[in-house]
Amino acid sequence: MRDIRNGPLFLRLGARMRGPKGVPVGTLKRVLISNVSSWGALPEQSAIIPASCHPVEDIKISDVYFIKSGGH
Repeated sequence: MRDIRNGPLFLRLGARMRGPKGVPVGTLKRVLISNVSSWGALPEQSAIIPASCHPVEDIKISDVYFIKSGGH
C-alpha cells in the first residue's frame, strides 16, 4: 500500500443491530494477516476494535512493515 489516507489495518466488530430482532452480534475471529507493507500512510493508527462485550478472538498479524508520513 502506498500513500493511503487511513491506518493500514482496521478491523472492527460492530453491533449495528440492523437485522430482524433477535439476530445476535456477529463474530470476528480466526483472522490471519501476513506479508503486508505500507509506505507514506497518513499518521492514523491501525486498530483492532471489538464490540462492547463481544471479544475479538484469534488474530495473528505477522511480517508487517509500516512507514508513516513524516517517518513515524
